[in-house]
Amino acid sequence: MALTQVKTAGIANDAVTGAKIADDQINSEHYVDGSIDNAHVADDQINSEHYHAGSIDHEHLADDCVDGDNIADNSVGLAALAHGTDGNLITFNASGAPAYVATGNDGQVLTSAGAGAAPTFEDAAGGAASFRNIAINGACNVAQRGTSGTGSGYLTVDRWTVSKSADEDPTQSQHALTSSDTGPWAAGFRNSFHITNGNNPGNTTGNQSIWYEIEAQDIRNSKWDYTNTGDYLTISYWVKTSVEQTYYGYIKSADGTNKRHAYSLGTLSANTWTKITKSFPGHADLQFDDNANSGLSISIYMYAPPAQTDSGVSLTAWATHSGSERMPDWATTFWQTNNATFEVTGLQVEATGSSTSATDFEHRSFADELKRCQRYYYHIPAPLAPGSYASFGNGYHFGLGFCNSTTNSRIHIPIPTTMRTNPSSLKWSGTQGDYMVGHGGSETQCNGSLSFSSPQANNSRVNFPCSGLTAGDAVQGMAYNGSAFLGFEAEL
Repeated sequence: MALTQVKTAGIANDAVTGAKIADDQINSEHYVDGSIDNAHVADDQINSEHYHAGSIDHEHLADDCVDGDNIADNSVGLAALAHGTDGNLITFNASGAPAYVATGNDGQVLTSAGAGAAPTFEDAAGGAASFRNIAINGACNVAQRGTSGTGSGYLTVDRWTVSKSADEDPTQSQHALTSSDTGPWAAGFRNSFHITNGNNPGNTTGNQSIWYEIEAQDIRNSKWDYTNTGDYLTISYWVKTSVEQTYYGYIKSADGTNKRHAYSLGTLSANTWTKITKSFPGHADLQFDDNANSGLSISIYMYAPPAQTDSGVSLTAWATHSGSERMPDWATTFWQTNNATFEVTGLQVEATGSSTSATDFEHRSFADELKRCQRYYYHIPAPLAPGSYASFGNGYHFGLGFCNSTTNSRIHIPIPTTMRTNPSSLKWSGTQGDYMVGHGGSETQCNGSLSFSSPQANNSRVNFPCSGLTAGDAVQGMAYNGSAFLGFEAEL
């Protein structure tokens, strides 16, 4: 009988060879799970059609096997990037490898350093942001009242004043700098506020200092977080003195509980310009009201007596102000040196956030600084070329007005810049004959003192007294000679 069927029991182990299996006869149903290993897969035989979706994870990828050619365009999202530092940017270093650009400060701009160098965050060209300098006339270019004066108070450079108790009054002036003024000159400064000391031999009870006052609202709205101990107000300026010694100053708040922070200028070398930079942190007790009154005073001392100093005064912390503990104890060297000199320029007051570094000085145009200064003092000068007696219509006209009586005329003076408050005092030459009134085809010199009449922040009336007037007539307030001027003061 012929053999028609062979059962599995009739086939010896390892008896079926590849030659006995017809082509295309074994399919996936005849593979035992896990029976096909790498050794039984021919090279280059498995392509993408044979991968199960989602079956290849990172554990089955060889190191460095995926390069740019294997990544589709626009396929890597933000979520796939490694985490970094907030504010950092990515650049490439000299080797072509990715690198971070360090985070800059608020207000800075990204600046290219050219090929082969990483960009950096820097202050904008010409310094940091505009309008950051709270100080007005810090470069000492505006001096409406004049360029020299003897005594204390506001006499020369606008917004700068001298306080003193001395045997002989100091002389304050607007001093022209030259190229030999190393430091300030290269930084663009052409003027300084200059003090020449009086003669105070043996005096240990007097005092002398430079002051600068800032409105409360300007500090309040300056971006300085003044109750935060990690936020700073930075003050910088140039200083030069003829006498080598250690100098001090302090800043003081005016609202709420008066707080004071003393500071040292260090030991200044004689006749050498030094850049001073001091940063003051906020304090929980600081208060600056939203008004036009004095808010912060900056003082730079030349001498303070023992009654105002104490060796234990801190130079690193705020304290409640005490008139007897303003600064550490002083040497009398400068104070008792006749004609010793002291000058400053380039005052900048700015909110610098967490930074304790000053930015470059913010230079402003003369016209801009003059307008800012006129908020505190408005000066109408004398005529440029007055005659010995000005003919009608040729004198310098301060303003127009009317005769409110036969012995007085009221001259209306418009004020171009709204002043801080109504003017508190009228400045004039003090000599009646320097002024005159034009009326009815004639000019008559004044025979009494000039005075205010209803001063306002935008305009004022000034009384020009003289005889021979007709009540109700229109008149002109005029200068008789070159000594005449009018000044309206609303200083802090």
